[in-house]
Amino acid sequence: MWREADQSDGRRALLVRTEAGRAMTDEVHRFRRSAFADAMEGPRPPAVKRQSSDAHVVGVA
Repeated sequence: MWREADQSDGRRALLVRTEAGRAMTDEVHRFRRSAFADAMEGPRPPAVKRQSSDAHVVGVA
């Protein structure tokens, strides 16, 4: 990114994305859209928890 003076308002500076900056924001945008689409698919069944062979329950005889 770089700063560029706003010719219509000398008090402002515009941020201009470089080619690499555009590629990065495009990648982030695709990721966010994908995450949102996954969330909108609805609830997933709960994951099955595995019990460790050395697990123990405190207070159970």
